[in-house]
Amino acid sequence: MPIYHDKIFFLCKGYKTGIIKKPLVFFHIPKCGGTTVCNIMLQLFSNGIRAYGTLSSERGTISAYENFMKDKNKIIDSQPTFICGHFQYSIIKFLKGYMTTTVLRNPYDRAISHYNMILGKNLIDKNTSLEQCFENNIIPRNPITQMFSCNNNNQFNLTKNNYKIALDVLLNKIDIVIDITSIGKFLNYIISKYDFPNLFYQKMQISKSIFSEKTLKIKNICEQYNSYDLKIYNYFKKNNHFFNFDNSHEHRREQNYFLNTIDYKTHKQILNSSEFYYVVKALQKNGFDILEQ
Repeated sequence: MPIYHDKIFFLCKGYKTGIIKKPLVFFHIPKCGGTTVCNIMLQLFSNGIRAYGTLSSERGTISAYENFMKDKNKIIDSQPTFICGHFQYSIIKFLKGYMTTTVLRNPYDRAISHYNMILGKNLIDKNTSLEQCFENNIIPRNPITQMFSCNNNNQFNLTKNNYKIALDVLLNKIDIVIDITSIGKFLNYIISKYDFPNLFYQKMQISKSIFSEKTLKIKNICEQYNSYDLKIYNYFKKNNHFFNFDNSHEHRREQNYFLNTIDYKTHKQILNSSEFYYVVKALQKNGFDILEQ
C-alpha cells in the first residue's frame, strides 16, 4: 500500500505521472471518507468549489443540490476545476467535460458512522434510536441510490427502478468508483495524474464510536432502510467493479519539501507544533530533503 503512516499522518507517494486535464467532480456520499478527499482536493486544484449542504435535507437543513442550483450560473461561469458536495448526479447536465468520481462504503458501516457523528455532535437526543433517525430523515435512507438516481434532494420513495438507474450510472457514467478502503490509493492516483505535489494529510470527520452495538436488530434496521444501497455495494464487491489502480506502475515520486509549506490549512485548521513535528520526522524517515526557504 503506497501510504506511509506516522501517528495521525499519511503520505501520498504517487504513481507514474500522466497528466489529466479534465476538471473533476466528486459526488460525496455522506460518511464515506469524502470530507478528507474534498479538503485535500480543494487545496490542490486551482479553482475548487464545494457546494455545502446535506444530501436530502436531513434534519430540515438546506441540501447541497439546492445550494448548487441557487448558485448554478455563478458556479458554471467561474469554470471550476474541482467541484464537490452531497449533490445528486443530475447536476452533471450543467457540467460538461468533467471527470466524475465517488466513494462507496458498506451501507451498514456507513449508517452506524452517521449515527455516531450526529450523536457526537449533539445533533440528536441520546435517546433517539437509529430507526427513528431513518424514519424522520435525520439519517438519509439509501443515500447511494438517492444520489445517483434522483433528479433532486426531495425524492424519498425509492423503487426498484431507482436501484436500476443508480447501478447503471455508477457502472457506466462515473469514471472512478472506489471503496472507502482505497481512499489512499485514490489520492495517490489523483495527485499523480494531475501532476500535483505529494502531500501529507490527516483524516477528517472521523466519528467517535459512541454507539457500536452490532445486534441482529440493528443489522435488520440498516438493511430495511438501505436495501437498494446494499444491493449496489454488494454488486460492486462481488464483481470487482471498483476502480482498478495499476500497482505495477507504483513508485515514489521525488519531491522536495519546504518547511513553511508543509503546515497547509485543512478544513479551517492548521497543524499545531506537535503535529508539525511528526510531519518533519516522517519526511526525514522517508528520505525527503527538507529545505529552508
